[in-house]
Amino acid sequence: MEIRAGSRALKLIREKGLQPADVRSVFGASGAAKWLAIAGLDAAIFSHWLSRSSQPIDCFGTSIGAIKLA
Repeated sequence: MEIRAGSRALKLIREKGLQPADVRSVFGASGAAKWLAIAGLDAAIFSHWLSRSSQPIDCFGTSIGAIKLA
């Protein structure tokens, strides 16, 4: 597995893992093929993991990515 992150983010992830409270923005992929491939992952992330977060999360997307995030 490869994680690409800035030095502060990588340090945080290594020390305590990625927590829902750490997520401030989500970017949705455009293109139907990508949406179909990650629909199950998105459902699990949004309904089970990110739903535990108490702060607002900004969502950005184009095309089907925007519709999916809506």
